[in-house]
Formats: sequence, C-alpha cells, structure tokens
Amino acid sequence: MLFIRLAAIVLSVVRPPAPTQPPLSVDIVFGGQPMPPRLEAAAMAEVTAIWAPYGVDVRAAHPDEPGRDGAVRLAVVPVDRPIGSTVAETLGSIRFVDAVPEPRIAIYPNAIASLVSTAPFAGVERGEWPTALRDTILGRVTGRALAHELGHFLLRSRHHAPQGLMRAELFLRDLMSLDCRAFFLSSEDAALVSFWHANERSD
Repeated sequence: MLFIRLAAIVLSVVRPPAPTQPPLSVDIVFGGQPMPPRLEAAAMAEVTAIWAPYGVDVRAAHPDEPGRDGAVRLAVVPVDRPIGSTVAETLGSIRFVDAVPEPRIAIYPNAIASLVSTAPFAGVERGEWPTALRDTILGRVTGRALAHELGHFLLRSRHHAPQGLMRAELFLRDLMSLDCRAFFLSSEDAALVSFWHANERSD
C-alpha cells in the first residue's frame, strides 16, 4: 500500500501540467480614414503587449481578410471628434445596447493629438518632434486608449476600476511613457475575462 501511494505521488509530480486555455483571439479591423502606417503599428504593438498577459491575442486584420478561426472581430474607426454624450477629453468610446457592447470602437485622433500636444517628450516640444517620433508617441497613446476600450468589450461592462488599465481617467504621463506597466487588470477583471472566454468556448 505504501508503494502504491509513493508511486501515485511520483506520477503526480512528473505528470505534465494540464494544458492552459487557448488564447482568446481578437482581430482588429481599422476603418475610416487610414492612420499613418507607423502610428497604426505602434498602436497595435501597445494593445498586443497590454492584453497578452491575460491570454488575449490581439492582431490587426485587413477588412478583406476572412479572419482567424474563432477570433472575435472588432471594427476600430477613427472619428474626428467625440460626439453625442462623450466629453471633449474622451480618447475613445464603445457603445452598449441593452448592456451588450457593440463590436465597434471609436477612436478620436484629434483629441489624442490635442492631449499629447500639452506635454513635451524628453524635453522636446511636440512641434519640434521628428515625424517618426510623433507617430510613435501618438500610436502609443492611441494603442493604450484602444486597449482600455477593448477592456470594456471583453469585460462586457461599462465599469471603471480604481487603478490600472480600466481606470476612468488615464494619466497623460502614463499614456506617453515607454513603460506600460501602469496598464494592468485587477485580479477580478482578469478572472472575468477568463470566465467570459471559457463560457463562450462552451456554448
């Protein structure tokens, strides 16, 4: 009996870990006025980096592409300025209908550019930035604003957290920083993303 128990313990130690849940795939399809390629690439790099630790694989997709099998497809449309009930400082928005988020995110590049223009980067005023730096910074801020709106979609909620990615007000210093560690999910929100993902796969 002791031998059997020891064998069971050994097997439990050497047995490979259970496979983790496959990543949730999200295909972002940009519409409307095209963004500069460098800006779009910087934005997508931010969204991908922010959501990857939570098992969400975000990629850009061309409108004519069929998309990846099982991927959630989201339209992202740059809009000249916030409309309706949104405020001037809003960088992006997503509409809910009967508590369900629509698969469309509006991003406000003019509002983003206006916000970024209020702060220098590395001591250099925005009017003196090279084009490459300007597109990189604007793309970084755009990507982090987009990651926030994607959070509302994946969490299926309008709620805001006290800190991290889903806080109501994203500070400009964090939006522009090289470091994206300020854009994290609370443990509760991370668990909720996993719950929705698992629930969809079981449907």
